[in-house]
Amino acid sequence: MVPAFNERSRVASVLAAVGALRLPERPRMIVVDDGSSDGTAEVAKRAGAQVVSHRVNLGKGAALLTGVEAAVATGADLVVVMDADGQHDPSDLPLLLEPLKAGRADLVLGYRQFTSAMPPAMRFGNTLLSGIFAALFGLRVRDTQCGFRALTAEACRSLRWTAIDYAVETEMLVHAARRRLRVVEVPIATVYLDRHKGTTAIDGLRILASMLRWRLD
Repeated sequence: MVPAFNERSRVASVLAAVGALRLPERPRMIVVDDGSSDGTAEVAKRAGAQVVSHRVNLGKGAALLTGVEAAVATGADLVVVMDADGQHDPSDLPLLLEPLKAGRADLVLGYRQFTSAMPPAMRFGNTLLSGIFAALFGLRVRDTQCGFRALTAEACRSLRWTAIDYAVETEMLVHAARRRLRVVEVPIATVYLDRHKGTTAIDGLRILASMLRWRLD
C-alpha cells in the first residue's frame, strides 16, 4: 500500500512498476490519498489502484494506518508499504516478501546503503537515530527511518501506532521490539530523486523526543 500526498507526477509510474513485477500473485494496490489537492487520487485510480481518500492532510502515519487497515480488511495476508514519490525501487519488493513467505519474519525492513546518492545530512541523521533507538529499545537495525517495509497481517494488528507524522516508522519498531516480533532487514536501492524531501532535522528532533517518551511509557 502506498500513502500519497500531492504525488500526481510520480504515483502512476510507481504503480505501473509494481504491476509489472513478475510475482506469483497479482498484488492488490491500495493508495491512500492523504488530502492531496493535485489530482493524485484520480491518477492512482486510472493506474489501477484502489484509492482511499482523506478529506484533509492528516500525515504519513495516519495514511499508513488507513492503508494497512484497508489491506487487512480486504483479506491480505502480507502487506508491503512503500512511498509514492519513486524513492523506493519496486523491483526490491520481492526481497522484502521472501522472509515473510519463508516464515522467517513478521516484519521486514528495507535498509538503504550509505552511498553518495544519500545526502550527508540524511546519512548522519539515520545513523544517529538508529543508534539511539538500539540503546533505548534493544533492537538494532540499520535504518530505522526507511519506509519500505513488509509485514504479515497479524503484525499489522499488533503494531497499531498513534504517530501521524514521520515518527511512525520508529513507533512501529518500538512495538515490534516490545512484542518480540521477528524483524529481518534486507538491503534495498538507495534512491533520492528529491534531495530536499524526507526527514528533516526538525523531524529528527521530534522523532528523538518521541523515542524518549515511548521509553518512559
